[in-house]
Amino acid sequence: MLSEPVKALFESNTNARHAGDADRLAKEHKPNGVHVLTDLPYGIPDQLRKLDLYRPETQHEPLPVIIDFHGGGLYHGDKQNTMCRDMYLAKYGFAVVNANYRLVPQIGFQDQLHDALDAIIWTNEHAHDYGMDTNALFLIGDSAATLLILYLTAVLHSPVVASQLGMREAYGTAHILAIAGCSGMYRFEGGVHGTAMGYYAEGYFPTLKERIRISPYLDVDRLVVDGNLPPFYLQTSTEDYLADNTLEFARILQYRHHDYELRLLPKGLDHALVHDFAVKEVGLEHNEESQQIVKEAATSSNGTAQRPARKGRKGRHGRTDSLHPLLTGGIRRLLRHVLHRLRSHHQHFRAVFRRHQP
Repeated sequence: MLSEPVKALFESNTNARHAGDADRLAKEHKPNGVHVLTDLPYGIPDQLRKLDLYRPETQHEPLPVIIDFHGGGLYHGDKQNTMCRDMYLAKYGFAVVNANYRLVPQIGFQDQLHDALDAIIWTNEHAHDYGMDTNALFLIGDSAATLLILYLTAVLHSPVVASQLGMREAYGTAHILAIAGCSGMYRFEGGVHGTAMGYYAEGYFPTLKERIRISPYLDVDRLVVDGNLPPFYLQTSTEDYLADNTLEFARILQYRHHDYELRLLPKGLDHALVHDFAVKEVGLEHNEESQQIVKEAATSSNGTAQRPARKGRKGRHGRTDSLHPLLTGGIRRLLRHVLHRLRSHHQHFRAVFRRHQP
C-alpha cells in the first residue's frame, strides 16, 4: 500500500512530464519511407499491452529486430514518445517493435518484467508474419527503461537470476545479441539521486516479497556477474542529469571485463544535449545532431546481422559474446563526429580570444 506522500509524488511528476511530452510531440517531424502498424495487442489483453511495428517500406526480406521500451521513470510515458526515433531506426534497415507496458504504481517492477517478456514472446511468435529475423534481436531503452531491459535480459540469459526473480519459465525464451541504453538509469538505489529513488522504490517494489526477491540484484555489479549479459552500447552527454548512472555502469562493465561501448557527448554547441536528447529532439527541425547520432549507429549495421561478427572477450560463464555492428560499426564515424564538434568548440574559443586581445 503506497503512502500518501509517495502517491502525490508519482501523480505530480506524471502530470508535469505529460505536459512536456505533449508539447514536444506536437512539433515532431517523422521520417518518410517507413511502414507503420500501431496498437497491436500482446500478452493478456490490457489497454497498455500494445505495441507498434515499424519497417522500411522498400525492404521486404526478414530484418534484424530492435525491441524498444520507452522511458519515463517506469511510472510515466508512452510509445508515442519514442515513435519518431524508432522510425528513424527502421528507416535504416530494422524491424522495430515499440512496446507499451503497464506502469508503476498501478503495478510493480516485477509485473513490468512480465509485460516486457510477453512483448518478446509476441515478437518470436509473429516473426514470420511481419518479416522479423529474431536470430538478430536487440533491445533498446532510454532513461529508466534501461533498468527494464537490463533485468529482463539477465532473466532471459541466466537461470540463476531467473530463479531468484521468480521467472524460471522466462530463461532461454530469447537470446539478446546486444543492449543499447540511451541516457540510462542503471540503479534503483544510491547515487546522486539516491534520496528520490528511496521514495520511488515504494512503488517499484510494493510488497515485501518483491523487495526480497530483487534485493540481491539491487547491486548491479552482481547482476553483471550473474546475468550472462550481452555487449552494451551506452550513450549519454555531459548535460544529461543521469550521466552519473551511465558512467558508473560503464565502470562496472570495465571492471568485469565486459564488452561495451560508451558514447559520452560533449556540451551541445547550439542547444543543450539534455537527458534523453536522442529521443526528445530527434524529430525537431532545429536538431540534426540527434538525427545524425541515430543514423550513424543504424546505417553502420544495416543488413549486417548475417555477417560474421567479431569475437568478444570470454566472460565469466565461458560464453564468447559477439558485438554486433549496431554497437560498434559506426564508432569510427561517431568519434569523427565528436572530434568535429570539439574542433568547432576550439575554433569558437580561438575566435573569442582573438576578439578580446588588446
